Amino acid sequence: MKYQGKISSWNEERGFGFIKWNGADDKLFVHISAFSEKHRKPAVCDVVTYEVGKDAGGRSQAQNVAFVIPAKRSISARSGNTFSFGRFASIGLVVIFGIVGYLQYAPQAPIQYAESGSSAQDISPSLSTQTESIGAPPSISKHGGNEPDSAVSSAYANHQSNIQVSGIGVVVKLLPNDNDGSAHQKFILRLASGQTLLIAHNIDLAKKIDSLREGDTVEFYGQYEWNEKGGIVHWTHHDPQGSHVGGWLKHQGQMFQ
Repeated sequence: MKYQGKISSWNEERGFGFIKWNGADDKLFVHISAFSEKHRKPAVCDVVTYEVGKDAGGRSQAQNVAFVIPAKRSISARSGNTFSFGRFASIGLVVIFGIVGYLQYAPQAPIQYAESGSSAQDISPSLSTQTESIGAPPSISKHGGNEPDSAVSSAYANHQSNIQVSGIGVVVKLLPNDNDGSAHQKFILRLASGQTLLIAHNIDLAKKIDSLREGDTVEFYGQYEWNEKGGIVHWTHHDPQGSHVGGWLKHQGQMFQ
């Protein structure tokens, strides 16, 4: 007796699947050898006719299986489904990349200082809540182009925090390492403008500048936090989680990040 049903699941690698009979929830085992059209691969949702037989162990299985929809039409239908899936997958990827881009470049609240074991409060008790985002650091050069300290000077004048800045200064004071939470190497720079700047360099995540001395010149790129004494620059290191733009220090031609 012939029955009609639909392939509800199919394992291409192992060459078997199950047929669901029209109007019932029961599933019947079917092997690739039971299909009359050997050139065509079965797929989920293919409509087939079949007979019910027994295998060597006495278990029910489909036999003399034939496709109801012609091969050309079935392939076309499946191609349409593939196109539809691909289109929705592409839309999904666009949405995901949009979210990732927003999280990477959106301003972050100063309280949520993401360095391991530290917070902005550990470095300075006086921080502005204003946020701003600046792109790639300007070229650090004394000849033409951008002034190396212009972003820092502007941020200090406008009481701004959470800004990526770069610049160059001379070490005027070496401070003891801050080992409360994540360890930080701390020193004060004086910029060409006369502004002083505290550098808090996370030495749990980046290499310490062991050879640093007062009077040395240091270039920097990191996140600025305002305070009345001139401000603080931290995040002068890479982010192992990749969620924050990486910073660095440069001393005697060597990068510390």
